[in-house]
Amino acid sequence: MEALLRNTGRHRRNYAGHQLDFDRLIMGAVDLLERHPELRCRMHQSCRSILVDEYQDTSYAQERLLRAVAHDGIKNVAVVDDPRQAIYVWREARVENIAGFPGDGRSRIEAPLSKNWRSVEPILKVANKSIHVYHFGDPAEFDADRILEPARSFAPSDHPTVTLQVFDTREAEAVAEWIGAT
Repeated sequence: MEALLRNTGRHRRNYAGHQLDFDRLIMGAVDLLERHPELRCRMHQSCRSILVDEYQDTSYAQERLLRAVAHDGIKNVAVVDDPRQAIYVWREARVENIAGFPGDGRSRIEAPLSKNWRSVEPILKVANKSIHVYHFGDPAEFDADRILEPARSFAPSDHPTVTLQVFDTREAEAVAEWIGAT
């Protein structure tokens, strides 16, 4: 704990007068855990397993934090993800974190779900279709041929409920302009 207090003071001096963004806060924690095995050891004593939900939306910094926390101590790490729901690319989320999990030659167990309980058929049709234009990494983040199906049926509608709009940019302004024009 003494190392944590010493390093907190160091970070405070380094960033005096400046605001820390979310990634700098996370990387500060990564730095502490990587440089101070006694902190990791203490964490491992109080935490036997880790579950990360929405893993498709983790950034490089968040993925590093997970690895620093689990380093040489917590072997029971599970992530839940759906690459089709990756919505935070604009804030540096990296879907490719999924393909590299857990890394380091560790075993990986996959339990893919094919039934979607949240969305209706028109939404899932568009989602499944849009996956085929996605540019996959190497190794591929997921199997594009795996189709999501609605887990329950809904009454069909007389009018289209979903529109697919493709943009050449990831900038939010393009989406806002399109919404304003419709």
